[in-house]
Amino acid sequence: MTSSESTTESCRVCGGSLRTILSSVADPLTQDVFSIGECRECGLKHTLPQPDDPSRYYGERYYGNRHGPTARFCLNRRLGFVRNAVGKNKMARLLDVGCGDGSFLLAAQREGWEVAGVEINPEPARRAGLHIVEAIPQAHQAGPFDCITLWHSLEHMPDINAMMQQLRKLLNRDGTVIIAVPNNNSLQAKVFGKDWLALDVPRHLYHFDPQSLSRCMEQNGFAVQRIGFQEFEYDLMGWSQSALNGMFSESNVFIDRLMGKPSSHSAATQIMHFVLGSLSSAIALPLVLIEKAIRRSGTFIIAAKKT
Repeated sequence: MTSSESTTESCRVCGGSLRTILSSVADPLTQDVFSIGECRECGLKHTLPQPDDPSRYYGERYYGNRHGPTARFCLNRRLGFVRNAVGKNKMARLLDVGCGDGSFLLAAQREGWEVAGVEINPEPARRAGLHIVEAIPQAHQAGPFDCITLWHSLEHMPDINAMMQQLRKLLNRDGTVIIAVPNNNSLQAKVFGKDWLALDVPRHLYHFDPQSLSRCMEQNGFAVQRIGFQEFEYDLMGWSQSALNGMFSESNVFIDRLMGKPSSHSAATQIMHFVLGSLSSAIALPLVLIEKAIRRSGTFIIAAKKT
């Protein structure tokens, strides 16, 4: 399929027609092959086809220490963005959608927030003493919320419009929703194409840029307040691991080792990828700074309020 060929599917957010911009994108876990379609109207990109049973693409190899040695740095950065977006005098109830093991919720709780989370695998966060539900509708009993965060979880949601409407119902009148996603308009996305780490098909069902996400939020009754660029560890790995993915048949060996995920690769392969990944990360540091300066980082964070 060529890069401009139309598909028979339509955009799941605005209904526009899709054209294929990337074909033969392999899932690094199963090696199943997908393509990426772009909406001609709103620019939102879709993984095609979207799996009927997404659960088979998650499992032991997907989960791990999400941030590895950068965990504390990541939490502090995210808390800083929340403080700037919400204001210190409005720190009351916070909901984290896709909260994982609850690390961010615990950090927010220490700052004075009353917290709750949504997670399809709730037990790790519950063991930390947190109030966790398994689906968005169940969160209403703990709401309404002054802030709702989605740290790299929106791209996993099958129905974006329905999710946006649920978020509106859960927010206080002056509440803030904060969403972080990979940036499909980043320099690294353009350089690496189908080898870009953050495509992560088919777990990432959608691929956003600031314009397409802003349009989606405005369509669903939100007013964008601010857009921030760069989550440093995501952006750095976006350069170094994507480069390795383009060089070798084995995908994501370096980042899996950093995150403590189980590996089927030999010790020699893991060591080689770790050494090369460390070198490429050092080389990529200036690129991370450059793409942030021109607002084309590998990730972006958007804050919005209800209209």
